[in-house]
This record gives sequence, structure tokens and C-alpha cells, in this order.
Amino acid sequence: MGDLIKEIFIENFRSVRRQRFTTDSHLTPILGLNSAGKSNILRALDLFFNDAVEGSPISFAHDLSSHIPGGTKKRICVGIHLNPEKTLGLKGNREFLKNNGLTEGIFLKKEWSLTRNGRSIQQLILFGDDFETVRTPERGEEDSVLALVRSIRYHYVSNHVRPADKVKEVLESATPRNNEDLEEFQQDLRQPSRRVNGVRKSNVCARIRVGRPRHRWVTNISRRTTGPCRPGV
Repeated sequence: MGDLIKEIFIENFRSVRRQRFTTDSHLTPILGLNSAGKSNILRALDLFFNDAVEGSPISFAHDLSSHIPGGTKKRICVGIHLNPEKTLGLKGNREFLKNNGLTEGIFLKKEWSLTRNGRSIQQLILFGDDFETVRTPERGEEDSVLALVRSIRYHYVSNHVRPADKVKEVLESATPRNNEDLEEFQQDLRQPSRRVNGVRKSNVCARIRVGRPRHRWVTNISRRTTGPCRPGV
């Protein structure tokens, strides 16, 4: 994680009052006693990247830290210190980071707070050269900031979920929804396999290969279980 996300900032989210976490390597272990709040760090990232906690919208009744002092503004903040070198492939990214002096790293932070009537939640996204000095994007900058957030695909899996159950859920969700898709796939199965460079390849493999996602539900299995693949993989 450290080569992409250098730091994580969490404020007033569940068991975390206010903390910065540093990630220094590709693998960042999180150690602690039971119920110490290890999973809340990962849930906070789920909120940052997906605007939801385990698939549910943010709820101040459940997600606001109980450690927040009285009289303090009720807001939840989650941020990341992003390594820009990993995202320079995004269109216009290099110019945006250079114009704002952020080529060494960009701090992105999202804030959720209650409106004055307390009935709805408003969200802000901010950026800058440190978590304490972030600002709201000006006109024309917001698309670049959102593109940086969306460049990372994050999926939270609870430690209470059995791997076999997760695979079953993915397969069931990717089942063909109509007879037309199923019949087309069955026809491919009945077609003879072919040889390419001395290697025997079935027609089904050609359909699954990224770049020719003819069967959307098969491609969906690949994307959900292994993530996006490059052409030829």
C-alpha cells in the first residue's frame, strides 16, 4: 500500500477520534487486540473511496465517534496522502499536480457533516499539500480531484465473511440474466477448440479475454474476483 498511499488520516470515525497512519511498504500489517478498531481503519477507506460503509450510506448515529468532545462540530473526516507517480497516466493529471505544486504528493480529504437542521448530511472533498492545509477545489479543479480518487478501486471484505461464501455471492450475481446470453454462451461451448502457436485454446477463452468482453456476465466474474486485467493477460 505504501507505494500508492503514503498516509491515512481519520477523524471522528467510529472508534478513531483523530489519527494519522503511515504506510511504508507494499504490505502494511495492522496489529491490535480484539475490538481495538483495526477494521475501522479499513472501513474508513471504504467510506473514502466508495462513499459507503460495507455497502450502506454513512450514518452519524452509527459512524460518528463516541469519543468526540462535547461542543465539537460533528463531522467525520477521512483522507489519504497519495503518491502522484502512480496516477500520472490519468489524462491531465500531470498538469494539474504541477500547477498546484503537488508533484511530490497530494493530500486528499473528504468531510461529512450534518446540516444545520440535522436532517441531512453534506459532503466536501478537499486537496492540498498536507491534511491541515487542504482546501476546496476551484472551478475546473474538482474533476481532476475526483479523477484521482476514482483512479483507485477499493473493495472492503469483512473478516467475518468466509472466502467460499464470497465466491458463491460473486458467481450468483454474475449468472446470465436472460436466455439469449445463456444460449450464446452454450453455442461457444459446443464449438471446436482451436490451436494458436501450438497451444490449444477454446473459443470460451477468447470470449473471456479482456478486449473482447462479448459475454458481460463472464467478464463480470473476472473483474469481481481478480480485478481489472490488461489486454493479453
